[in-house]
Amino acid sequence: MNTRPDTETAGEPAPRNAIDRFFEITERGSSVPAEIRGGIVTFVTMAYIVILNPIILSGGTDVAGENLGFAQVAAVTALTAGVMTILFGVVARLPFAFAAGLGINSFLAVSVVGQVTWAEAMGLVLINGLIIVVLAATACGASSSRPCRCRSSSRSRSASACSSRSSDSSTPDS
Repeated sequence: MNTRPDTETAGEPAPRNAIDRFFEITERGSSVPAEIRGGIVTFVTMAYIVILNPIILSGGTDVAGENLGFAQVAAVTALTAGVMTILFGVVARLPFAFAAGLGINSFLAVSVVGQVTWAEAMGLVLINGLIIVVLAATACGASSSRPCRCRSSSRSRSASACSSRSSDSSTPDS
């Protein structure tokens, strides 16, 4: 006599609770405790950004002589990371964590902010983010991320020798 639900008889364990059903954790081969452990590890791994980002951004002075406050930048960094991670989790139903990009922030604080105001610099960050979203959401992003195969000769190795070719690996490089 079989008392298990139909989904378990097909070889797939049944979701245990509403969270499991919503995020399809069991169907993806994981468990709620494993996802909680993964979330804790990810949080601990990324928590340094809440401290480092304000250190980087509050150290620069813009052309108007303005500085960003450490506490305000830390609060916005934490709030943004939390909201975006939750939003992505709820909308995409996938376990991804988001945080500030330290590379572009350090570039802004060191190179750009001495020439523009903080408001203009943050506008540039917004434009950069929108471009990345558009590239990621369209076929343009897929085509721009294909690897470039370089043809090298004994005479020169220049960027002009790079040409984008199809991803057919059976074609030998010349």
